[in-house]
Amino acid sequence: NLLRYEENYRKLKPLFDQMNAMKWKGKRNQFYEEHKQEINLFYVSRRKLKEQADADGRYSVAAWKQEIAKLEHQRHAEYEKYKEINENFQHLLKVKYWVDTAIHQQEEEQRRATEQNRAFQVQRISEAR
Repeated sequence: NLLRYEENYRKLKPLFDQMNAMKWKGKRNQFYEEHKQEINLFYVSRRKLKEQADADGRYSVAAWKQEIAKLEHQRHAEYEKYKEINENFQHLLKVKYWVDTAIHQQEEEQRRATEQNRAFQVQRISEAR
């Protein structure tokens, strides 16, 4: 974002200077109304850059670019770690699925065996009577 503000500032500064060079208030206001969006964008950019300036009122675009490059490198390294962790996680999810499936099948078999056993016991009791 700061680089975009700096680019807008450089691009719109001549327009701002042109408006400030106008001595007549009417022409200046007319010029402002015609270029309101650009001038307001200039004001926002100038304010944001001023917030980032050092004690001398200067800011270092090169330092920002260097920081962006460093952060991009870190992001790439972290993403590689994430991919490996995610791969392991996906493998664990598959293992969990198969374990859950096996447990469910065992429970079904036990339920069927219990039902058959009960049915058999009910049948034996009714035959005994």
